[in-house]
Amino acid sequence: MFATPLCAFVLALAVPQDPAAKPLELTGIARAARAAALSAPKGLVLAQRAELGASVEAGEVVASFVDTALALEARRAELDLELERRAQESREIAYRRESENLELLRRNFDLLRAQVDSGRVTQIEVLKLEVELQEKETEILSLEGAVGEARLRVARAEIELELARVALDATLLRAPFSGVVAAVHLELGERSGDGPVVELLDPQRLRVYCEVSADQVAGIQKAGVARVQPIFEGAPRGERSFEGRVVLVEPALRATPPRVGLWLDLGDGVSGLWPGQACRVLIAPR
Repeated sequence: MFATPLCAFVLALAVPQDPAAKPLELTGIARAARAAALSAPKGLVLAQRAELGASVEAGEVVASFVDTALALEARRAELDLELERRAQESREIAYRRESENLELLRRNFDLLRAQVDSGRVTQIEVLKLEVELQEKETEILSLEGAVGEARLRVARAEIELELARVALDATLLRAPFSGVVAAVHLELGERSGDGPVVELLDPQRLRVYCEVSADQVAGIQKAGVARVQPIFEGAPRGERSFEGRVVLVEPALRATPPRVGLWLDLGDGVSGLWPGQACRVLIAPR
């Protein structure tokens, strides 16, 4: 994707050396140390995506898909939750209203019962009000149960909405880190398959890969640190350089005779270098 510019990099490992000895010269290449291939559930229709080479921020949506069924399910869950909340509110209002009425009945009952001895209120009137009070208490218990049930229904509706949103969110691919779109594998209107939809990389987090013979590895690992400087058309330009550290030594693939792959990490905040650029690696002899 990224065009290789007319430049290379010099890597000089800080190894104890004979000043008269020439450094070992190798060929290397810059690679992204942080990259991601983002995939989507199979069979979704691509509705929108970031363009090739676009810069993206961590968490930004880089591709979205059309899934009518999931969208409708999420909307239905939203409406269901709204209805359940209204039903809960209605039951709670009724409960508060009848609770206030119950308190009034209790006060009236206490007043009537206090007036029985004076003859101003008959015992029958007190009994009638007592029956009404018991009925109201039974009604309050029923309303308490209805409020509790309504709260459970709201909680269930909230869970269903969250599940619907999670399913719908699977149709959105978000950047796991800030970087650039390095490759796109799907066009608008096409359906997702088994492979990635887009690939991202962080151009400011680089490693340099080169290959060395097995007998040279020990000295390189002891050195541990390298300096990287861009050169243009074979000649150094500017004073910019980067420190690289040996982070991984592994068997080289398709190497005859057998060689060892060496990875040098350039750390964060690298600018002016791009993945895919060729490198000239100079290793000072031990």
